[in-house]
Amino acid sequence: MKTNPDASLAFKSGTPRTLKYKAHITIDADSRVVLDAKITTGATHESQVYLQQIETVEKNL
Repeated sequence: MKTNPDASLAFKSGTPRTLKYKAHITIDADSRVVLDAKITTGATHESQVYLQQIETVEKNL
């Protein structure tokens, strides 16, 4: 079986470990417009991209 070398093992309580990616999406809650999106390996925690996403939104808007 072939796998993507960029995917990583990730898990959530009660689920098996599997190869995954994560989508980190920043939205404007009032208009429900997507302001930024980052795709990372399954091992990347939300806190690792949070500040970068805020900086991207501030720079572009």
